Amino acid sequence: MFGDIDTMTEPRPVKTAHVLEKFDQTAASARPDVIGAVIGEFVAAQEGLGYLILISTAQSQTSLAFAAIILLTLISVVIFYGIEFVERQFVTWTP
Repeated sequence: MFGDIDTMTEPRPVKTAHVLEKFDQTAASARPDVIGAVIGEFVAAQEGLGYLILISTAQSQTSLAFAAIILLTLISVVIFYGIEFVERQFVTWTP
């Protein structure tokens, strides 16, 4: 009825392609999280880069606002290329 019990208790090999496909989908959805965090800081934070941008623009400190925006851009680029680096280390096949 349930098949061979011995084969059911053995661990099944995980197909690397399926795991890495899910990782890629997760990584692709994680990239806009930096933008979401900054927007959340615009709305309700008392600290952080989004809050710094909001306060510095209200006080006409454009150089500080641009510095925070450039720092956010650098963080996003590092996250993006960090995820691509991890993918290249683990993915040895091309679709």
